[in-house]
Amino acid sequence: MKFGKKLFTKIVSLVLIIVLAFSFGGCTIDSLLEQVLGHTHEYTVKYDDNNHWKECSCGEVIDVFAHDWDQGKVITQSTTTQKGEKLFTCPCGKTKTQELPLIVEASGQLSFHFMLLGNDNAGDCVYVKAGDNDILIDAGSRANSIDDIQSYVDQYVTDNKFEYVIATHAHQDHIDGFAKSEGSIFDLYECETIIDFPKTDSTSKTYERYVEERNAEIEKGAKHFTALECYNQSKQGAQRFYNLSEDGNIKLEILYNYFYENKGDENDYSVCVMFHHGSRQFLFTGDLEKEGEEKLAEFYDFSQVELFKAGHHGSKTSSNDCLLNEIQPKICVVCCCAGSVEYTQEFDNTFPTQAFIDRISKHTDKVYLPIMIDVVFNEEKNKYQNAEEYVLMNGNIVVSSDGQTGVTVTCSNNNTILKDTDWFKNNRTCPTDWLN
Repeated sequence: MKFGKKLFTKIVSLVLIIVLAFSFGGCTIDSLLEQVLGHTHEYTVKYDDNNHWKECSCGEVIDVFAHDWDQGKVITQSTTTQKGEKLFTCPCGKTKTQELPLIVEASGQLSFHFMLLGNDNAGDCVYVKAGDNDILIDAGSRANSIDDIQSYVDQYVTDNKFEYVIATHAHQDHIDGFAKSEGSIFDLYECETIIDFPKTDSTSKTYERYVEERNAEIEKGAKHFTALECYNQSKQGAQRFYNLSEDGNIKLEILYNYFYENKGDENDYSVCVMFHHGSRQFLFTGDLEKEGEEKLAEFYDFSQVELFKAGHHGSKTSSNDCLLNEIQPKICVVCCCAGSVEYTQEFDNTFPTQAFIDRISKHTDKVYLPIMIDVVFNEEKNKYQNAEEYVLMNGNIVVSSDGQTGVTVTCSNNNTILKDTDWFKNNRTCPTDWLN
């Protein structure tokens, strides 16, 4: 048998290693192999409070990275007497805990009313009853919604006055009810304080009429502040926090938005507000898009909210993980007409979009919306269009908070959550988190 030169050299080296190992006390075959053949790295994962890395027994360290914490899981709920605890985990195995504040008892009553607006257009108009204060956030979706808005709020507004009116941004589906030349919301009600958007690029007739109607209300005695003036408290009477109850238990907070003073998409100019009821929080972000949500989440150290009004009607571009992972909403209301082809012929992207559903499903299945509509194909126009009449889903949606019963949802048509509706089963793919 003939040996190749390389094989012969390896055999001789191995024999020498064995001889040397027995010749020198305390010297192992492994150590001699390492000296002859070189060191083979075997890494184990190690970590401290800030970073994780891979380290070999020889001392070499590679792949040093900061911990990548997950969104966290509440392991102990806070009570009025005991602080809770939230657990965060990194893929490396390191964990950390965060102390959660005590729950402050919620006295008084706070309710949010997501109204039917009389048409199948997406749009926002939310009436808020906070103690003795009447508040209106936006007045969409069209000018023909005014009669429906008035009929609804007059059940609660007994003095024909809104203490606060908030206009989030300059799009028709949010301000058209304020912008009607005769018979606008500003004409029908006394509005004590108007808070609106600091920036807009709009040149629309709707926006021009909004400014005219708003200014006429100011001439009649209304106070007017932009959201940035409120946040900075830079104008007499402008406040970052407005007390809505005598004991200070209910508050309206005007949040900072990077795009109040920086160029962006019109939706990102939206006024953002947080209502506080004791320790409970309720978040409204208008039509804020992804970049705006990223800036908002970077600026604030949010904790869990009871209610989140879905951004931009449940579009694919809003209600992103960057914000949802911070606020982890318990309840979500979507101001839209499910399945409407008002903006797109792509069924997955009709409101509420599949992308929105996939993201919100990680946090809650308590998702509600007022109406839906069937679509028909128009052969002459070669496209789908909405049927003539919309169909009620939840109808008017009221989210209420009080000290006795906590936070509840009551709807005028039914209380069926989105995932259990026929529309959802026929038009959307159920996310894994909603299968259980």
